[in-house]
Amino acid sequence: MATSASADVPQELAAPQTSSNTSPRFSPDEVTVVFVLGGPGAGKGTQSENLVRDYGFTHLSAGDLLRAEQYGDLIRHHIREGTIVPMEVTVALLSNAMSDTLAKGT
Repeated sequence: MATSASADVPQELAAPQTSSNTSPRFSPDEVTVVFVLGGPGAGKGTQSENLVRDYGFTHLSAGDLLRAEQYGDLIRHHIREGTIVPMEVTVALLSNAMSDTLAKGT
């Protein structure tokens, strides 16, 4: 019997179910999100440091958040097995980190 990837997601990290009738968690007036993408060695970290230094952004690394998470065993299992960490986990970690940053006013 097949199981969905979300079955492995701890309830505390599960992203809330959304529908077309719900509003976004963050207002574009409150949050500017810049994605820095690239392969290994492309300079993502360097460019992120520049954005923090020059424009005052907060740098949130999905990889760093995943490695530091209390549910690291689930995440480490996926990394060890070469499987993708469930999207719900990554999105929830980033969303929680954004909320924490907004609450701190940084």
